[in-house]
Amino acid sequence: MTGLRISVAVHANRRLIGEAVAGYLSGRPEFVVVGHTVEWPDLVALCGLGPPDAIVVDVEDGGDTIDWLRKLRSLFPVARILLTYDTFSAADTSAMFDLGITSLIPYARGLAALMLPLRRIPAQLRPANGGGRLTDREREILVLMSSGHSVAEMAAMLDISPRTVESHKRRIYAKLDATSQARAVARAAALGVLDRRPARDIRPDGEQVYVAVCGPPGCLVEDVVRALTGH
Repeated sequence: MTGLRISVAVHANRRLIGEAVAGYLSGRPEFVVVGHTVEWPDLVALCGLGPPDAIVVDVEDGGDTIDWLRKLRSLFPVARILLTYDTFSAADTSAMFDLGITSLIPYARGLAALMLPLRRIPAQLRPANGGGRLTDREREILVLMSSGHSVAEMAAMLDISPRTVESHKRRIYAKLDATSQARAVARAAALGVLDRRPARDIRPDGEQVYVAVCGPPGCLVEDVVRALTGH
């Protein structure tokens, strides 16, 4: 069972928060972020590729959050749901407890507080092919597809045959319920799976990217810095 990592899906209507959380967790060796979404239907579709061990949801006031959380609990009962929030009323807290969601992490405690309940979640042993999830090779091909490479170019870059590329593309289309390359790329972008590069996609020369972060003092700037340094 060694080497298992906790798989996490991240959802936030506020894209910056979602990307910061996803980036922060991706920088930790015990986690694998399967994707991050902005729209609720995309989160359901992402989890449908293969239910993750945990779903981190950033909660905003109002809307149909409760209905969607109830649907997630129904469709993916094994996945642990964790909520991050700015403010919560007593009624909100009661509604979450009624759904069986007890991991509520306030912004004031920072991203480090999210690690504690996540690390208590046991990683699940899955089929070698990852079930309905995209494999690292399929992700590589998706990244190249999104850049407009032809089948012949992808085959040469990955040192595989064009027929193998076409086979991977068919599996990608089936998993993403897409009928064309453009649709597959659009679906992958919406599910946040294009942002997570395969583990072997590392700069061989060790080149680093230098980034300056500017903003008012506070937790958000610190979280962005942590997410960047995690990579």
